Amino acid sequence: MTKLLLFASVLVSACAADVGTSVDPERGEEVGVVDIGRVTGQVTGASEGRVVLGNDAWLASREITRGRFSFEGVPDGVYLAKLEVAGMATQGERVVVIDGSASVTLSATPLAVGFSYDWERDWSRGGHEQGSLIGSARELLRTGYGIELSDEDQLWSDEHASRLLQAMRAVPQPMSAAYAPIPLAASTWVLSSGGFSWTDEVVHAPSTAFESGRYVAKQLHREIVKHVTDGGRDQAAVNKILFERYGVNAWLFHDAEEVELISMLEDMPEMLRSMPSLKTIIRRSGGAPVRGSIAERYLEIAETAFTIDRSDAQLALVRAKAQFLLTAEQAEALAQFVVLGEGTGLGFEAARPITKVAVRSQDRQVTVELGLTEEASSAKMYLFNGAGRYRMISLDPVAGTNGTLIRGTVALTAAGTWQPDVIVLGDVNGVSQVRDISEAGWRLEVE
Repeated sequence: MTKLLLFASVLVSACAADVGTSVDPERGEEVGVVDIGRVTGQVTGASEGRVVLGNDAWLASREITRGRFSFEGVPDGVYLAKLEVAGMATQGERVVVIDGSASVTLSATPLAVGFSYDWERDWSRGGHEQGSLIGSARELLRTGYGIELSDEDQLWSDEHASRLLQAMRAVPQPMSAAYAPIPLAASTWVLSSGGFSWTDEVVHAPSTAFESGRYVAKQLHREIVKHVTDGGRDQAAVNKILFERYGVNAWLFHDAEEVELISMLEDMPEMLRSMPSLKTIIRRSGGAPVRGSIAERYLEIAETAFTIDRSDAQLALVRAKAQFLLTAEQAEALAQFVVLGEGTGLGFEAARPITKVAVRSQDRQVTVELGLTEEASSAKMYLFNGAGRYRMISLDPVAGTNGTLIRGTVALTAAGTWQPDVIVLGDVNGVSQVRDISEAGWRLEVE
């Protein structure tokens, strides 16, 4: 018997709350009570679960109570609302908040009989998941990093968990994998309204840390780097991050500067983070914040890069790195786009390869279907279970899709919890690339 554990997303609504007024007995007029904007809504088809409302700059979660929910203090803007309810089919909803208020009605529909998993990229960081059991990012945090999420202060949403997982994976560090498990020190993360507080066993993370720029949740990423590197004092950990993530060695930087340098290197398009033509970054005194030698394959970063405005320093770093690949004019244009959002990305905004995942299981027969951004000639996905066993699924193009939809089937003969870890994609030229599929993670329990 197989049980497929999944992840569901639905979208939400919002509306303005009724408020009262008071009368000043001496002045005889209404005073003191101003309308409080609220994003509220109701859910049809589900009386409990969680609603997440957010965009890159603001993110929060609330429990559904008797089919209703409410958010206060929501800044004006455009948001994505999702309903996190296990076993339900849902879809995302765009919510426009004006004067702190909006309203919407959401619906949830029971999934069809059988075991299925569906994930599709949307404009949230975690994508849209639905299935018989939701919360795959939480499971990956637990199994990969020993992290348990606690709701003792504020509620974690699966979108919060996805952003935390992405930040953890951006910092090379010890991690347990299905095919290579290692002992992990357990920690509990509490989503709070205060500042960061980090001990060996409990981490209090402010909800504001999950605000994300175009490329990274800066505060969250920086705090993880600080912890993993002991504030930059653990040189081995610093070197591991710099080399494995960015392909460089760095020399002469102070401890706090190394943490900031890693933060700056992460805050740019993937194609600029690690470049074969750049091998060394050196600290120097005085002069321009950043300058490089393309012939010698190094960058020099002055101490002023860590004291001037972060945007100015980031602009100088991106400009200098881009000149290893582009003309000076193109590098300037790319830097303006990356840091200031002006112009175009010149093709450096590379799309992530997987756009959707669909899994169906019947009597230990598992069928996996992947949607891709580019044409693929073939693919191999590896499934691992907790007993050290693995199976490979070969996926081939579906007729009439030009290789952007691939499908494969495998029979699982052993019990346990099976989950994918990597996929090897082969392009039309026969070139294979190993890709991480953690953002669309799923797990299959076989009894």
